[in-house]
Amino acid sequence: MKKNFHFLTFLAVAALSSVTACKTEKTGDPKGILLSSNVTEINKRLTTYENEVVPLVEYGGQRVSAAKGNNQISSVDISSNYNLRLVAEVQAPVYNGSTLQATEVTVSGNRAYVSYNTQGSVYLGGIDVIDITDGSKPKLLQSAVTPNIDISSLAFDNNYLYIAGALDIDQFSDYSYPAIASRIGIESGLLTENITNVKLGGYVANSIAIDGNSLFVTSGNTNGGVSIIDKANLTIKSTLALDGAKDVAVGMSDYTVLFGAFIGSPKQTLAVYDKATNQLKSSSDVPAGIDPQAKSNIAIARNSVLLSNGKAGITFWNPVTNVRLDHIGLPASIDDTETEDIYTNSVSVSDNYVYGANGAAGLVVSRINTTGDGLEILGIADSKGSANYVKAAKDLIFVASGKDGVQIYKLESKIVPPPVSTTPACESRPVLNSNNHGTYNNNSGAKEYFRGSTVLGGLNVNDVFDYCGSLSILSTVNVNSNASLNVSGSLSIGDSFNINKTAKLTGNLVVKNLILNSNGEFEMLQSGALKVNGNMTMNSGSVLKVRGSLEIDGDFTFNGGRIEFIGTGNSVKIQGKVYGSGNSIVGEYTGKIK
Repeated sequence: MKKNFHFLTFLAVAALSSVTACKTEKTGDPKGILLSSNVTEINKRLTTYENEVVPLVEYGGQRVSAAKGNNQISSVDISSNYNLRLVAEVQAPVYNGSTLQATEVTVSGNRAYVSYNTQGSVYLGGIDVIDITDGSKPKLLQSAVTPNIDISSLAFDNNYLYIAGALDIDQFSDYSYPAIASRIGIESGLLTENITNVKLGGYVANSIAIDGNSLFVTSGNTNGGVSIIDKANLTIKSTLALDGAKDVAVGMSDYTVLFGAFIGSPKQTLAVYDKATNQLKSSSDVPAGIDPQAKSNIAIARNSVLLSNGKAGITFWNPVTNVRLDHIGLPASIDDTETEDIYTNSVSVSDNYVYGANGAAGLVVSRINTTGDGLEILGIADSKGSANYVKAAKDLIFVASGKDGVQIYKLESKIVPPPVSTTPACESRPVLNSNNHGTYNNNSGAKEYFRGSTVLGGLNVNDVFDYCGSLSILSTVNVNSNASLNVSGSLSIGDSFNINKTAKLTGNLVVKNLILNSNGEFEMLQSGALKVNGNMTMNSGSVLKVRGSLEIDGDFTFNGGRIEFIGTGNSVKIQGKVYGSGNSIVGEYTGKIK
């Protein structure tokens, strides 16, 4: 039987398998599934890359949002901060001279499963199984061909792979319509020959979703709608008649359907139904632009949904309030590209990053803003051909490009992140008990983190001593060579504070005598008060960084080194005399040193 409709022609995701008519090992029923596990053969079409950078460039699309009004160019475009990195590329598979086209991908654990169909009158599909344990080096584990079945969509659950598609009723005489849902057994992550079909109305089933013990399957214009199937016994529990149904997505207590995709339609409908009763909860008119013969999908993002709306771009919609939160339109034009080839085929979201497959315009990348009610565009990338389908999962981005094959990317920030702090939070530290008469020794090789309100007789720091709270030292503090003292809170020292390396304070310091020796550095990390009740000495090579006020009741011996006043509002007051030849002072302050 000839297909009397244009079947989905979108290449989905992932490395495709090398299933050809030559000497590849195959098993199974010609009316079911032919399996190939010749890893060497099927990986010949897989190419991996080490450092293949694909830049994100500025996006020229139109924006529409509730906050901004109509037809405004996005003011948020930070493409210079991001790149895509091409991880792998796969040529499209060929079987008996026919080139298959990928339609969708689903990911479970360290496996990605990719579905295929064939354009034109031939019913011919397939499935690839990809190992993504090492995301930078994916590998094909298995390929399958379904000689008389096209596969539009697939989903994985509990050692079964469920598919939606269509079969050749000339080969399956007991079927009245081509549309089917099927279940394929999985063992150790690989396909088996165990396949069971469910008859549906219509010419093609185009999406499938799983929730609990139910399968939700959409089919298209003729006898179209949503079929809800018992996952255990594969019987149809109920149906909803919705012409032009394109996709279904399942939430906590409801499911969402996009339908009404007809040529010339002024709108499509986004409807939310109660899972328990199938009663309509809300219905919204969304922007038209979907080709009935093309793919369109729903991606759930927080409490809202993202829609691929074809010529209408990407729509960010709240189905509860029926409010369009934001919208990313198509680029007005792309060099050497026909406008009819620019079309949002698919949308996917992962970790708040949103990816839209824009056909010949490539892949547009955005992210959901911090308030969850808008999209920030990061840029658009050339995806080597027509971006017909996108799926983001497990830090990977799968882009299907028709007969040009499939690319697998990673999104990378060009901003070097700050080093991860190994310093424990103050509240998680142990309390340091007081010892009024003894000196606490921080030994070499000991990195110690304390909190509390502590009084010590003295303190010797030989490595790292980090304290949160109120620390009082009755006599002397020594910060020795290659050591670091950090205090967040208040610090009072009854005698001398000898600094030979690094001391930092967030708060206030009261000390009798402050001595900064060669290579000694003391920094006030935020505005505070440094009060020296006695004398202060700075020797050659020392550094004092002041944020706030410096007050010395006694004398200041400035033998060398440098004083840095950081920021504004700083002050200095010296009651005694100033000695020494040091004069390196920078920054803004009031008062007089020399």
